[in-house]
Amino acid sequence: MELTPEERRRIYEEEKVRLEAPSGNPPPKKRNVAPMVILGAVAFFVIILIAGNLAEKTQTTSTTSPSSPASGIRTVRGTYWW
Repeated sequence: MELTPEERRRIYEEEKVRLEAPSGNPPPKKRNVAPMVILGAVAFFVIILIAGNLAEKTQTTSTTSPSSPASGIRTVRGTYWW
């Protein structure tokens, strides 16, 4: 079976399009964001722990106020306990 020049040209163009189609720009790869979310959560909790630790240190290093009297009487909401 002999092909005409028009058929050869058509087949050539179809094959050319078929072969060039996959060689275009590859689709962009999707980035996995799960590791970044986990890292952000860990960093957030570390910052909270550090801030809490610093706040606790400043509270415990402050001078204690002499709010409790030396006698055995304490005032709790206006009620005296002996």
